[in-house]
Amino acid sequence: MRTVTFSNPEVVKLLNESFVCAWINKRPFQKFEDGLYAGKEAKALPNGTAPDNVTSVFAAWDGTVIHAMSGSLDVDAFKKNLTFARDLHDNLYEGVGRKTFAGAVYRDAHIKASESSADPRVRTIHWRLSKSFTDLKDWYPSLFEMFFGDTCKD
Repeated sequence: MRTVTFSNPEVVKLLNESFVCAWINKRPFQKFEDGLYAGKEAKALPNGTAPDNVTSVFAAWDGTVIHAMSGSLDVDAFKKNLTFARDLHDNLYEGVGRKTFAGAVYRDAHIKASESSADPRVRTIHWRLSKSFTDLKDWYPSLFEMFFGDTCKD
């Protein structure tokens, strides 16, 4: 994602216009040589592979997790998720406060997104987020475990 999705000018523009970006290495003891996977045959990863490799979390200023996606996403899939997160944020907040009925708007948006996705991982993430507002502080250091349980053990 670093060399394709996060380097795409449209993605960079969307991120800079609507988001404050941060990066956290969940497993700082893991080090990769330059060229990633040197000595192995280069292989394109389809969307959703390597779910323990990257998780994109979209949070509001107050720590509310607006949206999250795990796995490697191509430019189009990432832009779709950026747009979903930005639009949902705009429907939830006015100025520095949440709008009236923000909880229902949040729940309904994630339920609708869950129902419209063919990808079981995407459906699961939206379904779990639809249950209630999630606070960013509750995610660290277990970003992946919230969705995938013990499947991401070090």
